[in-house]
Order: sequence, then structure tokens, then C-alpha cells
Amino acid sequence: MNNIDTQQSNKLVSIIMATYNRAHLIAEMLDSVQQQKYTHWECIIVNDGSTDDTDLVVQKYSEHDKRFRYVYRPQNYGKGLPGCRNYGLDIAKGEYVVFFDDDDVVHPQLLELSVEGISSGMYDFCQYRKQWFAEHRPDINLQTHVEMEGTLNHSHISDLITYKHPMASCTVLWKKSFLSERFDDTLQYAEEWEYYNRLFLHHPAFKGLVFKNTLYYNRKHPQSNTGEFFNADTKRIHSQSKASYLLLCNYIKSEYTLNKSVTQYLLNILIRNRANEMYTESVKQLTPEYMNRLYRQLVYLLYPVYYPIYKILHIL
Repeated sequence: MNNIDTQQSNKLVSIIMATYNRAHLIAEMLDSVQQQKYTHWECIIVNDGSTDDTDLVVQKYSEHDKRFRYVYRPQNYGKGLPGCRNYGLDIAKGEYVVFFDDDDVVHPQLLELSVEGISSGMYDFCQYRKQWFAEHRPDINLQTHVEMEGTLNHSHISDLITYKHPMASCTVLWKKSFLSERFDDTLQYAEEWEYYNRLFLHHPAFKGLVFKNTLYYNRKHPQSNTGEFFNADTKRIHSQSKASYLLLCNYIKSEYTLNKSVTQYLLNILIRNRANEMYTESVKQLTPEYMNRLYRQLVYLLYPVYYPIYKILHIL
């Protein structure tokens, strides 16, 4: 692994972390931030209105290490992860930005390797891998070098939108200058999927670096947004539908030539979630011809019948 030169080591990284009632978990994450080998960072912790002992836990860190900035989400920013992250972005001072969650753990070389990677070329972001854990985090070994997987650009937009190449919210270090827009703070699930791909659609000259190193460890538990989604929480499901609809609208308006598999992927989310109004509006934008609209409406209406049959046949 090449050492980061003096010029790069002076570049500030802004870590943005929303928190809500995680007094029992956030200390482990803050400890892992404090153990970063790359030391020129600020960690902006945005309290989203916690009612537990989050203040007591976090203030111990911010009082003893001024790199921790503990703030409260203002009322003019929407409640939830997107609003907190937007506020963090608006007050961040760093040249680079990364989003962490308050219930996870990071590798001590995450910032070191990511800054080294993103500064090795004209990259807008650097992506790394994550590993999930339940109760006990995996053993963390120091990395000797960056393992390159490849680069991402406009030719990969289909894979990015359809999750063939997933980008989790906390597995990307960004150049702050590339984050010219903000999260949609009405979304409470799939907000990073909509946001990151919106950036790619609006800035088709993007260039990202991807490497294989696992540098982030996310905790699986039923109280997480993802856990609630897979437990069929209606708020999370509606948010996924809206994210899909917004992404489809941006895709239609972008410079990209529409790809049938991408549009169908986004429509299928609306069909599966029974998002009737958004599905109907999407069909109007995609297919102005009446018969095409009628066909897609029939697909929507018959989905509850043919999808279980399809699953049975697929299993067999």
C-alpha cells in the first residue's frame, strides 16, 4: 500500500452520521471512528430528536475530541435519515464526505484507503465492500494494499439502477463537490438509491473507483430501516415505491437512451408494491400510445394472479 502524500493527508473528510435513540449502540461506532488511521476528519453527529440517553453518550466524545461535532436537526430539515444527512452536508467543511450509520462499525483503515483511492485519479467517489453481522462483529484485520475491482462510469448506469451493482449509503466516499444535490427528505427507505442514481443521471460524466476491500460492518437487527422494510412496514414500502417513481422520472428526462430492462425493473417495483397512482403516471410518461397503456395496466391488474404462479413454476 502506498502512503498518502502530505497534500492528500491534509484534506479533511466529513463523516456525517444521523442518530436516533441508539444510545446503546452508538459508542461502538464512535470508537471505531476515533480509531481511524487517517486522522484529518470531522464527524458530524446529527441528533434526530432522540428521547434516550444519546446526549450523555455522545457528549462524552465531543467534549474530549473536538473532531466530533454534535448537533441537532433543525426544524426546517425533514425528520429522518435524509433530512439529517442534508443538514450534515450543508454544514460539512471537508473536501470529502462519507455517510455512516449509528449502529455499525468501520474498519480502522476505511478513510485511509478510501482517500488514497479517490486521490489516485480524477474520481468522483470511491466504493468499498461491507459485511453484515448480528451480535458480534467479525474479526478486523489490517489491510496491506488496496484490491482494485474496477471503475464505474455512464456505461454502468443500468447496473447501478437495477442493483446489479449495489451502492449502499455507507460504502462510498464522495468528493463533496460532486454532491451538488440533496436527499429527498420525504423518503424513509431507498433514499440513497434514489439520490445516488439521480446524481449519476444528472452528471453523466461521473467516474468512480471500486475496490474489493471490506471496510464497513453493518449490524442486522429488526429495528433498522432495512429490517422494518423486510417486515412489510407500510411506510418503508411506500418510500421504495416513491423512490422508484422519482428515479424513473429522472431517467426519462436524462440524456440516457431508455433501456427496456431498466424501465421494467422500476415498473415492477410499483407493481409489486401495488402503487397504483405512481404506476399509472409512469405508464403515461413511458407509453403515450393507448394500447401500450392498456397492456401495462392489465399487467398491473393481473399481477396478484400470475406472480404466485410464476414463483411456483420458477421453484419447480
